[in-house]
Amino acid sequence: MNIVVSKLLTSLLSEKILKAVLLKLGDYFIAKSDNKLDDEIWAEVKKALK
Repeated sequence: MNIVVSKLLTSLLSEKILKAVLLKLGDYFIAKSDNKLDDEIWAEVKKALK
């Protein structure tokens, strides 16, 4: 199932758009989280995606 969703998304959207959406969603969820460890991990993930 995950492979089908992955193929569908990558065929409809470019990798650049998918990364931008993921970054915005991640920023939103991290802002809502009270866990400070999430902030540190998200910073590393953002650095890897850019």
